[in-house]
Amino acid sequence: METFWIVIVLALLIIALFGTFIPILPSITIGWAGMLILYLVSDTAISGTTMLWITAAAILVKALDIMLPLGGVKIFGGTKKGVTGATVGLIIATFWSFTPLAFLCPPFVAIIIMPIIGAFIGELIADGGDMGKAIGGAVGSLLGFFLTVGCKFLLIAWYLYIAVGYIKELIMS
Repeated sequence: METFWIVIVLALLIIALFGTFIPILPSITIGWAGMLILYLVSDTAISGTTMLWITAAAILVKALDIMLPLGGVKIFGGTKKGVTGATVGLIIATFWSFTPLAFLCPPFVAIIIMPIIGAFIGELIADGGDMGKAIGGAVGSLLGFFLTVGCKFLLIAWYLYIAVGYIKELIMS
């Protein structure tokens, strides 16, 4: 029975790993669920303290996932309208997959592009057409997105390291 759960955990972690690059998949939640299953199924795979660290890391990375793209706009000199534009773009992209237009632009592409377009438009409105500042806000949004992908990838890689270590220990014993 434990083998069944290990296969489920590995499947969830692999899906979560793909989710770091495909923003429509909730990679942090899927990965954390896999680790929770491993914690509940095995007495030795994950200690209670490690599970607390796993949970804290998931919450931190989720917060970064929300804040970094918007913070990137500000870091690159964007204004409040640029941040608002990036936020509106992110909201539109989130609902994009539920519209008939999703076949024109896949949802995972929309989640990358629309916040950039939103930040760009917001900056154009804020500065009366200053292209340099608008491009800066858009670049900041893109940089923030790539930073969140990196953070999520490292988190899921850590989860996989723990799970594979446990599986290796099972095989060796």
